[in-house]
Amino acid sequence: MSMAGSGRHVGAGLGRPGCTGSFPARRGRQSGVLSAAHCENDNVYYNGVDGEGYRLSVSQESWTASTDVQFMVGHSLAKQALRVGVRPEFYENAWPNVRVRELVGSIAQSSLAEGDTICKYGAVSGYSCGKVVRVLFAPPYPFSDCNGGPCGETWVLMGPLDVGTPFNCAKGDSGGPWFVGGRAVGIMMGSEIDEAGRCFYAVFMSVDRISVVGAELHIAGREIPIPKQ
Repeated sequence: MSMAGSGRHVGAGLGRPGCTGSFPARRGRQSGVLSAAHCENDNVYYNGVDGEGYRLSVSQESWTASTDVQFMVGHSLAKQALRVGVRPEFYENAWPNVRVRELVGSIAQSSLAEGDTICKYGAVSGYSCGKVVRVLFAPPYPFSDCNGGPCGETWVLMGPLDVGTPFNCAKGDSGGPWFVGGRAVGIMMGSEIDEAGRCFYAVFMSVDRISVVGAELHIAGREIPIPKQ
């Protein structure tokens, strides 16, 4: 039994689109997945592209002017006390075009430049790519509510690559992965969508900041402890 990154995180019986997981991670001897802290915390379930399903619980989270991240651990549905492991993989697309990526590293925010191409996956909108518009951006309040207040100038602003190129985002994509190949770049925080459903721009938090919850990415080839039972 094990999870991968970018599964769908759905709150049971709430009638909401839920959120998307991003990358596999570890926190001390715990293994789990990352998502956005503004997402639901209670009665949340992981629905993997591979058909796996687990109950999730928040181990640690941070929602501030510069962070929006939570670290969640999975539990067997059959044996509630049994924690499940996590694979060093994430899905970049779902059915019918399932594609999985091995997580091989990360790209720091300081290494990004305007015009860089970065791709994303959302459990609702699927796979698409955009370009960096601003490396350091303060999302306008109240478009982005950083836990009840304005956001700092620490986020990455993404826009469409060019006219006619799909750039998809939707409610339910929050917490999802932004990546270049198998390297993690960011975790989806929010987006602006018009009445026709077109995505104007999206904002993500750099994976540089996941240390605020005591987590590190679960990179392929790096040994990870067996989950506590």
